[in-house]
Amino acid sequence: MGQKIPLDDLPTSPFHRKVAFVAAGGPVIVTLFIVFNVAEAAGSGLQFVYPNELFPTELRGTGMGLATALSRLGSAAGTFLLPVTTATWGSSVALFIAAGIGAAGLLVSWRMAPETRHLALAQAGARHGSPAGPPGAQARQPL
Repeated sequence: MGQKIPLDDLPTSPFHRKVAFVAAGGPVIVTLFIVFNVAEAAGSGLQFVYPNELFPTELRGTGMGLATALSRLGSAAGTFLLPVTTATWGSSVALFIAAGIGAAGLLVSWRMAPETRHLALAQAGARHGSPAGPPGAQARQPL
């Protein structure tokens, strides 16, 4: 194994300190980066699948348009606020705020989002106020 070099013996430039940090915690950083990518990929994939299950057929296009528009607003706000937050409080605080927003979204989804795993698409939409309603109810006539 190689000899450990104390950080105080390294050159004091910010670049050299960052290199030493990455070298010392490389496996942890790579592991956390993989966890982040898996979570991001799962969320991005579900963004287009899950809302389709929740909206009744008659409202599915409008519901997906609303969900997509709100996600774009969130992306625009994040794109604008990240540099402002980083400049004001630093990158660590900005990343903790981003993690908090993600954790809040996870908790809200876990608590409030209905489970649709064992439901057919029509059943999932009917649970949430579809004009067709539950089986046996009168169907709504088109205008």
